Amino acid sequence: MIDKAFLLEACDNLFSSTLGKKIENEIMDNISLYSMNEHIKKGVILGFSGGADSVLLLIFLRNLQKKLDFPLKAVHINHLIRGDEANDDEAFSKEFAEALGIKFISKRIDVPAIAKTKKIGIEEAARVARYEFFDEVLSESENFETVATAHNSTDNLETFIFNFMRGSGLRGLSGIAPVRNNIIRPLLSVSKSDILKLLLEAKIPFVTDKTNFSCDYSRNYIRHEILPKLQRLSSSPEEMATKAIRNLRADADYIDSVAESFYVSNSHNERISADELRKIHSSVFAGVLKRMTAKVTDASPEKVHIDNIYGLLQKKKNFEVDIPGDVTFFCKSNLCYVNKRAEKVDISDKEFELKEGFNEIPELDIAIGISSKRSEIFSSNVYKISIQANVSSAIICGRLYVRTKKDGDSYYYGGMTRKLKKLFLDKRIAEEDRKKLPVICDEKGIVWVKGFGVRDDSPVIKTDKWITIYEKSK
Repeated sequence: MIDKAFLLEACDNLFSSTLGKKIENEIMDNISLYSMNEHIKKGVILGFSGGADSVLLLIFLRNLQKKLDFPLKAVHINHLIRGDEANDDEAFSKEFAEALGIKFISKRIDVPAIAKTKKIGIEEAARVARYEFFDEVLSESENFETVATAHNSTDNLETFIFNFMRGSGLRGLSGIAPVRNNIIRPLLSVSKSDILKLLLEAKIPFVTDKTNFSCDYSRNYIRHEILPKLQRLSSSPEEMATKAIRNLRADADYIDSVAESFYVSNSHNERISADELRKIHSSVFAGVLKRMTAKVTDASPEKVHIDNIYGLLQKKKNFEVDIPGDVTFFCKSNLCYVNKRAEKVDISDKEFELKEGFNEIPELDIAIGISSKRSEIFSSNVYKISIQANVSSAIICGRLYVRTKKDGDSYYYGGMTRKLKKLFLDKRIAEEDRKKLPVICDEKGIVWVKGFGVRDDSPVIKTDKWITIYEKSK
């Protein structure tokens, strides 16, 4: 049982000691640096586990509430991972919050089941469950717009090391965001050791998750094996890391601002000139691409896709690259844009028969007109003429049809047999453009390929067929 009278007095005086004043100043500096007060005034729900970090933050916010007068609520999630121990933590959290006169909400979520269903790790499943519940509480609560979490500077150092070993870029090395949308983290400049020391000195109770002592999880290994060794290099590795992370975050924020300015100035109907994109630094391009992608999907492009697209921009005029979120980056006619990915249909083995008249072939984004008169142009608002060829009826053997290229394709024109692969290479036709290039055939083989000659392996009697390829208007 919690001694309510003792707890209230201890909380009122928590930040009056030398260590307490130091921690309070660190929190207030962090709040000021990242303008958290504006978020706090809108009402705060605190992710409250009952652990030392969230206990300290709850006390701080409760004391701050007397000055700023904002709504405050403690939210607890029982992840159903540790059995009776988790239930005891839930009971403690409820008793502690209510002893301070703070409204308490809890929910039991089967995180192991979520992890199994979504095929993700327990830690990731727990994180997803927490933030989904936070959103749920906010949507059901009037006068509450902000989520506070109790991540501290030790957590931030662990994140920095974790991301560093994954090869993260500047944003990943910027650690945990102090403010992200409506989420604030006031303790990011306070070390775990200082938090524990202050609470123990004040004899304020908190719970301890025993799984935090297991090195089965990567973060726990960093915490128990790596961080203690950093003490040999610095008496306060968290403080040094906080300075480095703030510098890295400032640099990342500046690059983001340049990317935002470029995007606003150069994006027209969600399209950006390829020439303009080629002028910017790869770091700025990454931010621009993320903004282009955000217009059509919640997923973000990974570094491998960013580097690939930036490299192709320097070499090619027309290309497309699939990126996460079922979207594709297109560069066509000197314009770049991102669109939802069209469902890909395998047409490599399909043949589309051609009759006299206008033949629409949606799978190839073309139409093909067959006419005995050159002047006969088929009217269409959707298609425009791409190219025409006159073909003698004498060389057509049986039915006419169109397909895409196949391995080993060749045909005879200009007095010699020519392989399509070499023709495409000679004309520098990009691999992605070859996939839908129409190949006109009859029962004997290839009759004509767009951009090349007509088969001439038979004597010409008369020219009475005009084949016109129409492309879709853009």
